[in-house]
Amino acid sequence: MNITVWADKGGVGKTTLATSLAAELGATLVDIDPQGDAARWATLRGMTAEIPGDRKSLKALLASPGFRVVDCPPGQSSEAITTVEMADLLIIPTRTGEADMVALGRSLKVARRVHPEGKVGLVLNLARDTGRAKGIEAALRAQAGAHYLWLGRLCARVGAEEAYASGKTLLQAGGAVAYEFRQVLEATRALIGDQAAQPISVN
Repeated sequence: MNITVWADKGGVGKTTLATSLAAELGATLVDIDPQGDAARWATLRGMTAEIPGDRKSLKALLASPGFRVVDCPPGQSSEAITTVEMADLLIIPTRTGEADMVALGRSLKVARRVHPEGKVGLVLNLARDTGRAKGIEAALRAQAGAHYLWLGRLCARVGAEEAYASGKTLLQAGGAVAYEFRQVLEATRALIGDQAAQPISVN
């Protein structure tokens, strides 16, 4: 099973989300972002991250048995699109800025094009309690179901930054950070069910 965390835009918290999901779900962390931030986090935590050397080795890894969470670079590189295409569950984090909403539209369009029957989950990340942000969240929740499933929101909190910087998961951060991440984690678990060791059969 492959859970891919990807978005067409950078700066939306993909790596923080991917690393925490991998650790809490007991999955292998795969880092295909050239920046290597997920692999460095894994080292801090004492985990091992898989780093495929090229697209061929990436495809072979994703096609092999196992349970993986893939941290992707932003954009539509061939490697990123390969992980979207081969994902059993694609998770797209987004923020609430105008550029983020435009990029979310692009991300969903790519997902529908390359993997039209795949499961797509949306996480509102680094959220702030502004009127605009609340309005966007309400709209995203209302639209969920047709092209994506709503997984939850993660607010911008210092505790999340500190946990990531020390190799901890968002659940280990405690407090409001852990509460919000637990909602995303449980929603993700509900989607993958007991099929972590085998591909999801998508209707």
